[in-house]
Amino acid sequence: MKKILFSLIVLSFLIGGLSVLAQENNLPSSGMTPDNPLYFLKAWKETIQTFFTFGAENKAKQYLHLSDVRLAEYQKMIEKGKTEIAQKTLEKYEKQLNHAIAKIEELKQKEEDIKDVSQKLEETILKHIAVLEENLQKVPETAKKGIETALESSSKVLEKFTGRTKEEQKCLNSGGEVSTSLCCESVSDFPNLCLIGACGCSPTNSHEVKICECGTDKCFNGTKCVAF
Repeated sequence: MKKILFSLIVLSFLIGGLSVLAQENNLPSSGMTPDNPLYFLKAWKETIQTFFTFGAENKAKQYLHLSDVRLAEYQKMIEKGKTEIAQKTLEKYEKQLNHAIAKIEELKQKEEDIKDVSQKLEETILKHIAVLEENLQKVPETAKKGIETALESSSKVLEKFTGRTKEEQKCLNSGGEVSTSLCCESVSDFPNLCLIGACGCSPTNSHEVKICECGTDKCFNGTKCVAF
């Protein structure tokens, strides 16, 4: 029995061993996906790895890595058209992310230095938001609610730990500066300033919103600073 158990553990570590390979969206390779009958071995491997990861900061980073993996699996399920499995995987993604946040909160309560792990959290959340927003444009209507919920949760986490909204962060990441301006009443924060008219209404028909100033020869297209 012990030999069988040992063999299964070894096998579980070998399966999905390529999960560290980078993809274009900076997510790890999904490795074995949830539609595989042997997926339970991958889950078992992750449970063992997490169990033997010690310290709240290391645990937080492990959970962030696992949230990466879940999102990569979700992406694969969407590509295969398996939206039901994708939705369940997205729920597991949020669970791993919440575990990471709980560990970071634990560190904060102990007044320990969380600069490194907070930076890791910020980078991970921004990456996930970009992936989720991309998928939101591709998935069928029935699958959009799950993505919107995940996006809302991720955005709240980002704002809580950085004090910045995802729109502010996108502006800063693309080389812009957050400012304010009088724009048309129909316009909300961070409008597409590459389009003429967003902030061209009369003062009586305008209100103050946050904008992204990109400097000379560039404009904010609602997502990032781009050349005219």
